[in-house]
Amino acid sequence: MTGRMVESAEALAMGLVDRVVPLAELPAETEKLAQAFASGPPLPIADIKRALTVSATNDLAAQVDVETAHQLRAFASSDAAEGMAAFFDRRTATFRGE
Repeated sequence: MTGRMVESAEALAMGLVDRVVPLAELPAETEKLAQAFASGPPLPIADIKRALTVSATNDLAAQVDVETAHQLRAFASSDAAEGMAAFFDRRTATFRGE
């Protein structure tokens, strides 16, 4: 928040990032992360993006309302049922965006 640049190890120690990878491995790690998002449930991922977008202008109460609506929609979706079933069946979920 101060605008001070931090090295990757310090950012990791501060909790600003989840992990640090060598530069040579960055393209492959980025691809893995993109694939994880792409194979995830599309409705909540889209809602996360929407929530982040409006968070810059929302006050806390409005943001809580946005995120509550998104969570209710996600839990009511067919994809939520598929995710839970896949977990208990020990298989990969197949999300359809429904």
